[in-house]
Amino acid sequence: MDILIDLLGRKNMFLEKFYTINEAELLNFESDDFKNLESFYNCRESLLNIINRMDNEIDNLSKDRDEKKMPLELKQKIQNMLDRKDDWAKRIVDQDLKIISCIEDKKSGIINELNGLKTSQKLLNAYDSKGSSRKGRMNEKV
Repeated sequence: MDILIDLLGRKNMFLEKFYTINEAELLNFESDDFKNLESFYNCRESLLNIINRMDNEIDNLSKDRDEKKMPLELKQKIQNMLDRKDDWAKRIVDQDLKIISCIEDKKSGIINELNGLKTSQKLLNAYDSKGSSRKGRMNEKV
């Protein structure tokens, strides 16, 4: 059972690390700095892969254990670890919602900017075509 406790503790440590990395990058996103987006995404993916492997190991260890035979102290330790995990997961979900909001705001701003550029390009093209036809007429008169 020491292995199970150790795995649960390490998982919580990686969840805390995940939270810390999110928090640091969220500050960048909130200040409109998205230059580390790709490395941030890769780092998150790596941590999620590690956490997923730990979950698989925890599941395998848990399958073979009979909870009824576990000492109460051990059950309480495991429950405390699971409660911490749930707390980290909830905090990470809240962060992710903020991160998604920042990314969506940036994306909307870029789309609006592109739409503005398209409108400007259309106006410029319309102006150029009117100017070109006038020049042509002037040349015909001369």
